[in-house]
Amino acid sequence: MKRILRKSTTHLALIAVMLLSVMFLTNCSKDDDNDEVEPTNILVGTKWQDEETTWSMLFGGGKTTFIVLDFSSTTECELYLTQQGNIVKDMGKIKYKVEGNNVVFTKEDGTEVVYTIDGRTMKADSEYTVYGFNTKFVKQ
Repeated sequence: MKRILRKSTTHLALIAVMLLSVMFLTNCSKDDDNDEVEPTNILVGTKWQDEETTWSMLFGGGKTTFIVLDFSSTTECELYLTQQGNIVKDMGKIKYKVEGNNVVFTKEDGTEVVYTIDGRTMKADSEYTVYGFNTKFVKQ
Protein backbone atom coordinates (compact mmCIF):
# COMPACT_ATOMS: atom_id res chain seq x y z
CA MET A 1 0.00 0.00 0.00
CA LYS A 2 2.84 2.39 0.84
CA ARG A 3 4.32 1.67 -2.57
CA ILE A 4 1.09 2.59 -4.34
CA LEU A 5 0.79 5.81 -2.32
CA ARG A 6 4.41 6.71 -3.12
CA LYS A 7 3.80 6.19 -6.85
CA SER A 8 0.59 8.22 -6.71
CA THR A 9 2.30 11.03 -4.84
CA THR A 10 5.17 11.06 -7.34
CA HIS A 11 2.72 11.11 -10.25
CA LEU A 12 0.72 13.92 -8.67
CA ALA A 13 3.90 15.95 -8.09
CA LEU A 14 4.96 15.46 -11.73
CA ILE A 15 1.51 16.45 -12.98
CA ALA A 16 1.54 19.55 -10.76
CA VAL A 17 5.00 20.58 -12.07
CA MET A 18 3.84 20.05 -15.67
CA LEU A 19 0.67 22.10 -15.11
CA LEU A 20 2.63 24.93 -13.48
CA SER A 21 5.08 24.90 -16.41
CA VAL A 22 2.25 25.07 -18.95
CA MET A 23 0.57 27.91 -17.04
CA PHE A 24 3.86 29.82 -16.86
CA LEU A 25 4.58 29.40 -20.57
CA THR A 26 1.02 30.32 -21.53
CA ASN A 27 1.18 33.44 -19.39
CA CYS A 28 4.49 34.53 -20.96
CA SER A 29 3.30 34.06 -24.51
CA LYS A 30 0.16 36.13 -23.84
CA ASP A 31 2.29 39.05 -22.68
CA ASP A 32 4.49 38.79 -25.77
CA ASP A 33 1.44 38.85 -28.06
CA ASN A 34 0.17 42.08 -26.50
CA ASP A 35 3.49 43.94 -26.73
CA GLU A 36 3.40 46.27 -29.70
CA VAL A 37 6.70 47.07 -31.29
CA GLU A 38 6.87 50.75 -32.18
CA PRO A 39 8.67 51.49 -35.42
CA THR A 40 12.01 53.18 -34.97
CA ASN A 41 12.77 56.44 -36.68
CA ILE A 42 16.29 56.00 -38.01
CA LEU A 43 16.78 59.76 -38.37
CA VAL A 44 16.24 60.86 -34.77
CA GLY A 45 19.52 62.04 -33.30
CA THR A 46 21.27 62.43 -36.67
CA LYS A 47 22.51 65.50 -38.52
CA TRP A 48 22.84 65.86 -42.29
CA GLN A 49 24.88 68.54 -44.05
CA ASP A 50 24.54 69.63 -47.67
CA GLU A 51 27.36 69.05 -50.14
CA GLU A 52 26.80 72.26 -52.08
CA THR A 53 28.04 75.68 -51.02
CA THR A 54 25.40 77.76 -52.81
CA TRP A 55 24.51 79.46 -49.53
CA SER A 56 27.95 81.05 -49.20
CA MET A 57 26.98 83.59 -51.86
CA LEU A 58 23.89 84.63 -49.90
CA PHE A 59 24.98 84.49 -46.27
CA GLY A 60 28.61 83.49 -46.25
CA GLY A 61 30.50 86.70 -46.65
CA GLY A 62 33.14 84.71 -48.50
CA LYS A 63 33.07 81.79 -46.03
CA THR A 64 31.75 78.35 -46.91
CA THR A 65 28.25 78.00 -45.50
CA PHE A 66 26.34 74.73 -45.19
CA ILE A 67 22.68 73.83 -44.63
CA VAL A 68 22.28 71.39 -41.74
CA LEU A 69 19.24 69.20 -41.08
CA ASP A 70 19.13 68.28 -37.38
CA PHE A 71 16.61 65.50 -36.72
CA SER A 72 16.02 66.12 -33.03
CA SER A 73 12.45 64.73 -32.89
CA THR A 74 10.34 62.12 -34.66
CA THR A 75 8.22 64.71 -36.51
CA GLU A 76 10.22 67.93 -36.86
CA CYS A 77 13.65 68.71 -38.23
CA GLU A 78 15.65 71.82 -37.36
CA LEU A 79 17.28 73.69 -40.25
CA TYR A 80 20.21 76.03 -39.82
CA LEU A 81 23.24 77.37 -41.63
CA THR A 82 26.75 76.79 -40.34
CA GLN A 83 30.16 78.27 -41.04
CA GLN A 84 33.22 76.48 -39.73
CA GLY A 85 30.96 74.39 -37.49
CA ASN A 86 29.16 77.36 -35.92
CA ILE A 87 25.47 78.13 -36.42
CA VAL A 88 25.14 81.45 -38.25
CA LYS A 89 21.44 81.43 -39.16
CA ASP A 90 18.48 79.58 -37.67
CA MET A 91 16.08 78.70 -40.49
CA GLY A 92 13.35 77.24 -38.28
CA LYS A 93 11.80 73.81 -38.27
CA ILE A 94 10.17 71.67 -40.93
CA LYS A 95 7.81 68.73 -40.44
CA TYR A 96 8.84 65.36 -41.82
CA LYS A 97 7.93 61.68 -41.85
CA VAL A 98 9.90 58.58 -42.80
CA GLU A 99 8.42 56.18 -45.36
CA GLY A 100 10.85 53.34 -45.97
CA ASN A 101 13.97 54.87 -47.57
CA ASN A 102 12.15 58.13 -48.22
CA VAL A 103 11.90 61.23 -46.06
CA VAL A 104 8.85 63.37 -46.83
CA PHE A 105 9.28 67.00 -45.74
CA THR A 106 6.16 69.18 -45.51
CA LYS A 107 6.75 72.87 -46.15
CA GLU A 108 4.68 75.59 -44.47
CA ASP A 109 2.54 75.95 -47.62
CA GLY A 110 1.69 72.22 -47.49
CA THR A 111 3.97 71.24 -50.37
CA GLU A 112 5.61 67.87 -49.80
CA VAL A 113 9.20 67.28 -50.84
CA VAL A 114 10.52 63.71 -51.05
CA TYR A 115 14.18 62.88 -50.41
CA THR A 116 15.56 59.36 -50.80
CA ILE A 117 18.15 57.98 -48.39
CA ASP A 118 20.86 55.85 -49.96
CA GLY A 119 23.44 54.86 -47.38
CA ARG A 120 24.93 58.06 -45.99
CA THR A 121 23.35 60.37 -48.60
CA MET A 122 19.90 61.95 -48.97
CA LYS A 123 18.84 63.47 -52.28
CA ALA A 124 15.66 65.14 -53.55
CA ASP A 125 13.51 63.14 -55.96
CA SER A 126 12.24 66.22 -57.77
CA GLU A 127 13.01 69.84 -58.53
CA TYR A 128 10.95 70.94 -55.50
CA THR A 129 13.31 70.80 -52.57
CA VAL A 130 13.82 72.19 -49.09
CA TYR A 131 14.34 75.95 -49.60
CA GLY A 132 14.40 75.59 -53.39
CA PHE A 133 17.85 74.11 -53.93
CA ASN A 134 18.37 70.63 -55.33
CA THR A 135 20.60 69.74 -52.43
CA LYS A 136 22.26 66.46 -51.62
CA PHE A 137 22.79 65.93 -47.90
CA VAL A 138 25.45 63.75 -46.30
CA LYS A 139 25.04 62.14 -42.86
CA GLN A 140 27.46 63.58 -40.31
